[in-house]
Parts: sequence; structure tokens; C-alpha cells
Amino acid sequence: MRFRRRTGLLALSAAAAALAGLGVGAGTAQAETGFTINGFGTGQCLVSDAGNTFVQVTTCNKLAPNQQWKVLPNIGSGLITLENIGTQKCMGVDNNLNRASILLLPCDLGKVAQGWQKITTSQTGLVMLKSGFGGNKCLDRPTEFTRDFEPMQLWDCSDPHDSIFHSTHDEQRMKFGS
Repeated sequence: MRFRRRTGLLALSAAAAALAGLGVGAGTAQAETGFTINGFGTGQCLVSDAGNTFVQVTTCNKLAPNQQWKVLPNIGSGLITLENIGTQKCMGVDNNLNRASILLLPCDLGKVAQGWQKITTSQTGLVMLKSGFGGNKCLDRPTEFTRDFEPMQLWDCSDPHDSIFHSTHDEQRMKFGS
């Protein structure tokens, strides 16, 4: 009886030590991981600006927290909300006009201005993000140039099934990376 109790305690101690060695113990902070949102054929990813106010594009760095995003449900709307892991703010807009800035706002999961519809395109793995704010407006980069720190905007959505390379607003096509 005494031998079993000690064996059980030893096994419990060994399991606790193994978990502690893996960083699973109580109070251990784990880095949150997300995914990058890559522009079609640009090598650039969506990023928060230096002031954590706007969404821009810059050269992809999968380790940069301000280039990491996660999907949250947009409650009651059937849309998704995209939260920037580095800022803990959500991508949104304050109007649905062409050239409206893409903002980083405190997350409000019931707000359609922070909701996005993921539209599958005819190009494998590429999606377009249509604003839930209303109208037919999509996340768009203002030019076809690949300058770093260019701000993103809303613009009329192009045809998601147009598969001709660089035909109409390929700047609206994105890929959710790892």
C-alpha cells in the first residue's frame, strides 16, 4: 500500500515536471499566433501603421506581431472581424465611400463597420474582403505600385471571378497566410 502511494506521487511529480518543462504550467504566457494577409503577387502584407491607427501594406515579415491577424465572429451579422494581434484593434471603416481609409479601431464585434465578407475568387487561395458597412466596397490598395507603408482603402469591388491577370483591381485580391 505504501509503495503504491509513493509510486503514484512520483508519477504525479514527474508529470508536473514534464508539463512545466513544456511551458504548460499555470501562469506561463503563450505568444498568440495568427496569420498574415498577403497582397496578390506583391510580397507585401497588411500591417498596422506606426500610430496603430490605419492599415497599410509593407514587406511581409511573418514574425512581426503588427502583421499578424486573427478572425473573430462579427456577432449577428454573418461577417468576420479581423483583429490585429500586435495592436489588439480591429480593421474597420467609418464610411462606405471610395477612398475611405481602412482604420484600426477598438474591437466591437457587433459593429458592421468592422465586419468583412470573405469572397472567394476564381484564383485558387485568393479572397476579396467586402466591407459590411454597406454598398459594394472592398479592401483595396490605392495603386498598383508596391511601395511599403501605402495605406489601404475602400473601393468599388471588382468581379471576383475575373481570372485575367491584372485586369481589374488585382489589388483587391488577398491571401490569408500562415
